[in-house]
Amino acid sequence: MQQEETRIKKDPGTGLYVNIPARIREMFGENRFFRYMDIHLDNVSCGHSRISLETLHDRFANHRNVLHGGVIAAVSNAVLPLTALTIGKRTRTLSSNIVFIRNCDFDSTIYVEGFVENVQKQLITISAQVTNAVGKLMATVDATLEVTDTVNGIPEKWSTPEIN
Repeated sequence: MQQEETRIKKDPGTGLYVNIPARIREMFGENRFFRYMDIHLDNVSCGHSRISLETLHDRFANHRNVLHGGVIAAVSNAVLPLTALTIGKRTRTLSSNIVFIRNCDFDSTIYVEGFVENVQKQLITISAQVTNAVGKLMATVDATLEVTDTVNGIPEKWSTPEIN
């Protein structure tokens, strides 16, 4: 595997990034889709991530003048590999099931939190919850991802405070 460009240093003794959340944020910032959708990374920790998106009417309204379900599906799918990355795994989504519960107001914010549920050699299961700005549940997601690679420097288990 080719050496990745990063400004985050590794501990010479352990080979781990000295600031794992910062490295994940750096990798997140390289994702063209996240930039295109203007998805923000709010929080990462081992086995967990949270992203957010502003629900701009002029950008995300459908023909019924509500938030397009595809937006919820897109941000839900975006949180899955990001959450897997928090345990050092590069993945691709094999399947996901979204249960739509409610829509939300425009010109507000939606939050998507991903949680690693189960890790096997080749498969990871991740759950996610989509909530509106006041914390009401909008959708739930259950997904199975295939492990395609590991990230050298991010272990499956780590504990580092979030540094913003």
